[in-house]
Amino acid sequence: MTEVGAASFRVVARNGEVADLSWVTAVVIPSGVSVECIDLGWRTDIIVWSGHEEVTVIGDLSTSERVVLGPEESPLVDFALLLMEQRLRVPWKGRSNVKEKTGSALQLLARASGARWLPPLDAN
Repeated sequence: MTEVGAASFRVVARNGEVADLSWVTAVVIPSGVSVECIDLGWRTDIIVWSGHEEVTVIGDLSTSERVVLGPEESPLVDFALLLMEQRLRVPWKGRSNVKEKTGSALQLLARASGARWLPPLDAN
């Protein structure tokens, strides 16, 4: 349990992957906010919470698609999306195309869970 007003940031690498932390060098965690990043090598989950509010953003590292679970009108959503964008841009490896007709894994996840799907990032 995080003490009131404290900020925390934790990264967990799974599947024997090396944790690339180059994307976190400019991250500033607001007071009272906790962040957990789970890096699976092909996908990263970022969970951000403060008090009783929680937001999860799941990002596909090959397509840069994202799925957002949480209240749409929350500053935590904007913060979690900012963190995910930083993660998706480093390293910028080759990207797969999103399957428009059949739906990608994250499109299917969003449909099944009622979450919001976001398209791939621009390559800039």
